[in-house]
Amino acid sequence: MEKIITALESQKRNPDRLNVYLNGEFAFGISKFVGAWLSVGQSIDEKKIETLLRQDEREKALQVALRYINYRQRTSKEVQDKLTDASFPSEIIEDVVAELKEKGYINDKDYASQWAEMRSAFKPRSHYLIALELKKKGVGEDVISEALKEVPNDKTLAIQFGMNYMRKLKNVDEKTFMKKMHMALRGKGFSYSLINEVMDDLMEMKHREDYSEE
Repeated sequence: MEKIITALESQKRNPDRLNVYLNGEFAFGISKFVGAWLSVGQSIDEKKIETLLRQDEREKALQVALRYINYRQRTSKEVQDKLTDASFPSEIIEDVVAELKEKGYINDKDYASQWAEMRSAFKPRSHYLIALELKKKGVGEDVISEALKEVPNDKTLAIQFGMNYMRKLKNVDEKTFMKKMHMALRGKGFSYSLINEVMDDLMEMKHREDYSEE
């Protein structure tokens, strides 16, 4: 059964949305983008209304996703989880994520590459720990492997971290230095064998630094 659109009014709280009145009564609210083709006096049936409401739900999901990725770059899984938490239907979530991927708004390969690069440059940690962080964000193992090829190896990262952490151990004795440095390196995911390998280098750097201050 068809109804007549008797009024279209902008919502006071959200000017980007319309209140649609059918046969003199409020029927539903809808995005102005989705309802751009509607006009007063137009007839509309239940099937068209259902289509409009589905399109409106999708538009809501898209806007939620765009706001989410506008704050900072996100992985596909992070966007999916965000929309799932907002209770959008799975088919709409899949459709929105596919569109964002196609338009390049979300790109797990770029995300993983930038994440690995930033972590290794400013917060050095092992390849294992970087990979673990990316896995938690839903990035695939193949993509992670490619990203890790672009950053220094674990030995370089361990020494880089050790040099930074050394500032906190400036006034400690050698035994305390060894213990605390070892624990800190383990906390960044480096293996025992690698820690033992780089510890001599770090101790030598500490001795040079101590000597230069005398």
